[in-house]
Amino acid sequence: MKIYLLIFSIIIKEMENIKYIIHRFFFYKKNISLINLISSQLIKKNINIYKGKYFQKFIDHSKKFNLKFKDNKSNNYILVENFVNHPYYTYANIISAKLLNEYFNYKLLGVLREGDFRAKLIFQAFGVKNFFVLKKQNLLSRINYSIKAICLLKNNIDISDFCKITYNKIEIGYSTYDSYIRYTGDSSLKKVNPKLISMLSTCMYDCDELKKKLFVKKNIKISIQSETVFNPLNSFFQLSLLNKINIFSRCGQNEISLRHYTNWKQRNTYRYNISQKIFNIIKEKNKKKIHNWFNEFKNKSFKAKSFGIDLRIAKFYKKNKKILNRQQLNNYFKWEDKKIVVFFLNHFIDRNYHNGPRINFQDSYSWTKYALNRIKNKKSVNWILKPHPTEKFYNSKKNLDYEISEIIKKHKNIKLFPDDLSNLTLLKSADFAVTSNGSVGMEYPAFGIGCAYTEKSTYSNLAFTRPIKGKANINQFFKNIEHYIAKPREDYIFNSKAYLYIQKRILLSNCTLLPKEDISRAIKEENFWDKCTSLQRKFAFGDDDFFKMLGIQLKYKMRHTFNLEKDKIKITRKIYKDYID
Repeated sequence: MKIYLLIFSIIIKEMENIKYIIHRFFFYKKNISLINLISSQLIKKNINIYKGKYFQKFIDHSKKFNLKFKDNKSNNYILVENFVNHPYYTYANIISAKLLNEYFNYKLLGVLREGDFRAKLIFQAFGVKNFFVLKKQNLLSRINYSIKAICLLKNNIDISDFCKITYNKIEIGYSTYDSYIRYTGDSSLKKVNPKLISMLSTCMYDCDELKKKLFVKKNIKISIQSETVFNPLNSFFQLSLLNKINIFSRCGQNEISLRHYTNWKQRNTYRYNISQKIFNIIKEKNKKKIHNWFNEFKNKSFKAKSFGIDLRIAKFYKKNKKILNRQQLNNYFKWEDKKIVVFFLNHFIDRNYHNGPRINFQDSYSWTKYALNRIKNKKSVNWILKPHPTEKFYNSKKNLDYEISEIIKKHKNIKLFPDDLSNLTLLKSADFAVTSNGSVGMEYPAFGIGCAYTEKSTYSNLAFTRPIKGKANINQFFKNIEHYIAKPREDYIFNSKAYLYIQKRILLSNCTLLPKEDISRAIKEENFWDKCTSLQRKFAFGDDDFFKMLGIQLKYKMRHTFNLEKDKIKITRKIYKDYID
């Protein structure tokens, strides 16, 4: 078995290397000026090798704009990475680093993949002079680390055992499995396969390179990361924490917040997990503001029919969808009048749990399949299966479409939520909701509809929430679901409203340097750089909410960059140190 895994994992790595070379050839042909590239190598001078009129203007203006920032005088470093090869991520990272450094005055050290010319040009335009480049493996290294991965595997052929694998104190099993799901589209595995071994070997190589050549530096104090999940970012994240480096990781797009990580114990927490301490203070001192905001949020959502729409695909969302009440929905589905439970299907690829050990299930696919097998046996309630709004845009290889269609054919009390109905229909009709870790776990209770959830989430760290733990308890839940269907208590409803208020209203601050932009691969780069240049021309430190709130975050040692000026919320200005719940 191990010989098979080794041989085919090496073959896969070599095929991927060939694909990479072909991809880079066409990428260079499209985006890189060959003459400028050769000239830059010969005269050892920074020349813009990247094609694009507006990108060139952006680089030229950024060099002048950089003069607005303080000179770096300290011998300490802030790391700023660019492992996500996307214009927005690159720019948001360097802007976060520059604004944060106004309060520290350290030197910046860029961390790039080999061949990332665009990011290097952008970082250099903002005064970055020192770089660490994570090089690609050569043939000998690829074979060597494939053998190492097989040896590390031992007899861990089952995925549950594979996920527990560690390498030099780094928990690479979970992150490699999550990366496999994200990048292959294969939403679940039972046994280890050669592709997973190939990805494990790459992760091991990255860990060694980062540890031996980057993290040996003792004067690295801060790291800026766009993401904390998927490799190599998760390895980079864990290594930073192991080396007691403060990490600031961005939440949001043009309105942003930096989550401050300080300790190894925080390695499996979501960026959006707000602290219990801050949550308690805001909800107790701002009850009227929370109620007023929620009523306004509710009215706007109903008027614009925007409730439950994923902002990433809002432009694809059909307008003029029908809103049905409970009786109309029963007629639509030809149902008897029973309690209605909405089961929210997960995104199988992009929204995997990817924050360390799970509570109950190894991935979203496993949870969904498990739940569907119990739902089909429960005929005393009517079930609505609600697809995740972005699932069809990612094309997971295993999506349970066939299983769901067969269940619906055989069970009249189970229906798939149709695309021609508005999400508001669910709010007007449902008695209860079920999710693994989706946002509906807070949204539906805020609207007075109970909801059960089963995994770690952006809200599960808060004391008032209670996930269902253990498959025995989940079995009991589905078996006796009628006993769980009830309107949430008033305090739970208010706590859910408070959570939404903080997440949607207070957590993020406007950064006037970052445009509202598509963060998908469909981004129009030249338009993006043109917008960035225009925003640079208008920028002033005193007018930037994010920069001002960042100063407050650092002064009071807070986990997130909250916008304390928005709504003039009442909160005691004091040292919080709320990094760990």
